[in-house]
Amino acid sequence: MSKKKIRPFWEAHENPNGMDSHLYEVPSDTTPNSPLITPPPIRHYFLGGGGRRGSILFHGCISADPRRVADLVSLFKASTTQDTLPGVYSFAFQSPLFRMGGSSGSAVKIDLVGSDLEDVSQSALALFGTLVQEYGSFAVRPDPVNFNVQAPELQIIPDLDRMTDLNLTVEDLGLTIQANSDGALIGDYDLGGDIIDLKLISKDAINQTTITNFGDAKMTTSDGVILNLDTISDFKWRRAPEQIKRVDRQRAVTLEFTPPVGMPLQKAINGINQKVAELKKANAILPGVEIQLAGAASKLTEVKEALLGDGSTVGMLSSALFLAVMIVYLLMCILFQSWIYPFVIMFSVPLATFGGFLGLSLVHYWSEVDRYMPVQNMDVLTIIGFVILAGVVVNNAILIVAQTLNFLRYDKKLEPRKAISMAVESRVRPIFMSMSTSVGGMLPLVLMPGSGSELYRGLGAVVVGGLFISTIFTLILIPILLGLMFDLKDKLRSVTRFQQVTGVLLLMFVFSGCAVGKNYIQPRTMVSEDWQTGLERGLVSKPSDLKQWWTSFEDTQLNELIREAVDGNYDIKVAVARIKEARARRGIAIADLFPSIDALGSYSKTRNSETTDTGIKNVSFNKRQTIPMEIYSTGFDSAWELDIFGGVRRSIEAASAEVDEIHAELHDIMVTLLSELAVNYIELRNTQNRLGIAKANVKTQEETFKLTKARFDSGLTDELDTAQAETNLENTRSQIPVLEEQLNHALNRIAVLTGKQPGALNIQLTGIGSIPVPPEEVAIGLPAALLRRRPDIRMAERALAAETARIGVAESDLYPKFFLKNSFGFSASNGGDVFKPGSQTYGVGPSVTWRIFSSGQIRNNIKAQNEREKQALYRFHNTVLSALEEVESAVISYSREMNRRDTLQKTVKAAEKTVKLAKIQYTNGLTDFNNLLLAERSLFTAQDQLSISEARVSKNLISLYKALGGGWDLDSQGGSA
Repeated sequence: MSKKKIRPFWEAHENPNGMDSHLYEVPSDTTPNSPLITPPPIRHYFLGGGGRRGSILFHGCISADPRRVADLVSLFKASTTQDTLPGVYSFAFQSPLFRMGGSSGSAVKIDLVGSDLEDVSQSALALFGTLVQEYGSFAVRPDPVNFNVQAPELQIIPDLDRMTDLNLTVEDLGLTIQANSDGALIGDYDLGGDIIDLKLISKDAINQTTITNFGDAKMTTSDGVILNLDTISDFKWRRAPEQIKRVDRQRAVTLEFTPPVGMPLQKAINGINQKVAELKKANAILPGVEIQLAGAASKLTEVKEALLGDGSTVGMLSSALFLAVMIVYLLMCILFQSWIYPFVIMFSVPLATFGGFLGLSLVHYWSEVDRYMPVQNMDVLTIIGFVILAGVVVNNAILIVAQTLNFLRYDKKLEPRKAISMAVESRVRPIFMSMSTSVGGMLPLVLMPGSGSELYRGLGAVVVGGLFISTIFTLILIPILLGLMFDLKDKLRSVTRFQQVTGVLLLMFVFSGCAVGKNYIQPRTMVSEDWQTGLERGLVSKPSDLKQWWTSFEDTQLNELIREAVDGNYDIKVAVARIKEARARRGIAIADLFPSIDALGSYSKTRNSETTDTGIKNVSFNKRQTIPMEIYSTGFDSAWELDIFGGVRRSIEAASAEVDEIHAELHDIMVTLLSELAVNYIELRNTQNRLGIAKANVKTQEETFKLTKARFDSGLTDELDTAQAETNLENTRSQIPVLEEQLNHALNRIAVLTGKQPGALNIQLTGIGSIPVPPEEVAIGLPAALLRRRPDIRMAERALAAETARIGVAESDLYPKFFLKNSFGFSASNGGDVFKPGSQTYGVGPSVTWRIFSSGQIRNNIKAQNEREKQALYRFHNTVLSALEEVESAVISYSREMNRRDTLQKTVKAAEKTVKLAKIQYTNGLTDFNNLLLAERSLFTAQDQLSISEARVSKNLISLYKALGGGWDLDSQGGSA
């Protein structure tokens, strides 16, 4: 068989090498998409299949020339046009070195998540269409692929009430459905070393091909009852996707977006966020659907935050780049024994950063011009290049500064500017030599093309550009800054001590206005302009003064009990003590703003050993050195932490918010106490009233019993009427002990609430009094006033303020802490010489501490505090909603009980008239005893229920006053916190 040379299809009309005509086909149309260049040879070619029913065919190849892979991409694109392969959806791409999704290695996965699959699918379809319209059909791939293709779906909805009656669970139903379909997995079996699944499947399901009659499947209860599935569940047919994807246990559709070639990933992410915002505004993405970015987008965000921070001050200070710069700076501070010289050296870092961006820009422009070079953008390794620069570019500046200091140290008369000039002259050659070798070593990473070059080209461009620019400008800028620094030191030597102290105090004053963390802003709460429940029965929305709401009942005894409770209740005394404790803690926090001074005094007597080796050759203690030494000392030590970054001030802010919170807690205790006392007082009067009603009915029923007995003795009635009359009488008498027990409970509870022993108020409250009557009109104000009046809302708001301030306390640990430490005293070997001239000792000096590395402890503490603030915010909003609910419910309860009371008043009047008529008719023999007995029972029940309803009206009004937050103005009670 002769060898034939295979040529590209667009050259088929040339019939190369005498190929048979049936081996090629001349296209009938022109092929405008044919490449204008000759593709490189193909070293390997391979095919692969996949997709549903083999609907995807993957063609791949490896170029013999790795530098010209882009030409093969053009070959594949031209070979798969609609002119060549009509009806085939195709696209070609170069596989990235490190695949993170998509065809470019930088795919962004967009997860649309929600509980309603239809809403998720509709939102995903809207975003899918927008991205396709903007970037083309090849840029977006959905998962599931057929998320918008609906198929029949059978939903089985259990009837929970019916299943509960039959002692069945949802798990029982699910097991039955599995057994009647694909089978329920109950375990596995080891058969000759092979693990085989054991499934439970019904006999009917084996040959079942459709599920149209699935409701006829049988299920057995624990009692042995056999029933159909459709008797305990509803079967509904609907249309839904064949596949359902879930993210975080919610239904989801994922759109994998591959940015166009050359588009930076961050720009793609910003574009997606913009499209999402527009679609949400147009309600194309429904409110219940949440958008999450994953894939390369989330990885880029994580890496960028780790290296550069999240844009906030806290994130920047905890970033890898900032820590690298600070470590370099602090190491130089240790080596130079100075804070100033390293500061001058660090100016080379911004120069290197500028050079890095310049080098990256040049490579980016080059990659756009050269078709064989992948477009170079900012990526993770490029960012790492900037971190590397921070520790490399300072070397040249170190050489200049260190040589300058050496010249000044060896020649005291040498002028600083002359020393700088000599240092630059002596070090310029080594600087250029080191820069040339470093740039020469990194330059091949930038210039050499080939597979994988996109991985390291950006890193090399940043390092080369940064080294080159920083070296050139370091030789110019660093000598200038160093000369200015020496000039500044000369001027500072002429500044007087007073001017120095004034400058320091002024600087502290300026910094005192700055504080880390968030400034607290009171949360906005949307409340209705008026109450949702219609106001009736005397309730009006006029402004109200609820400070002493109990006086509206016009009950002198109740007013007196309220005053006693405010003065004597121990819960209030505990709350007042807690307020004083909180104030003391705030005082402790305030004290941290000021210096602490300690008085010292000591005496010591020491003696050195004659036989101790000093560790120095030919040196030992002489006898004089072994003589005991006495030291007397006294004086003062002081330490002062300068609150430069506001951590102490934030702690004071938090402590002040705690004081306000506990104040509000006291007010809440007041509201609860006074309402509970008033409710118990009304219950006391209600029980007394019901006891009086019961005793009055006993008296009435005694007369009826006597009348019945007299009629029996006269032979006018039988013994049954007498027995019924006696039963009715004793039944009413049995209610009296129960009411007396309730009366004693109310008396004891009122005594305890007022701070007295149980029984202390029995004599004072024994007299029967009427149930306090509500006023004709009750002003409850508007919902907005509720936010200002309710103590529990105030507590939640102040707790939120405290948690917000503590964020600043946590963030202050990211910053250095500055201290001023001073000591002054006297020291002498003789006690009598301690206070003589020449015995004085003193020490003055600043110090700084900075937790540079804490294994993420500070940052995680800040995150935890931020979450605690969110919890406080959520509790605040929940408290507001609960308060509104309580008021709305109290309004309804009060109005409805007023209506019930009016009905019972009419019932009592009718029952009194019925008893009167029944007794007259029974006496005259015109009716039987049952009618009289029924009338008396109805009267007693109606009177008792009316008393309960009247008390309930007053108690419901008290509940309304409590829900409105009334009754905590201590000044109006004569109390004090």
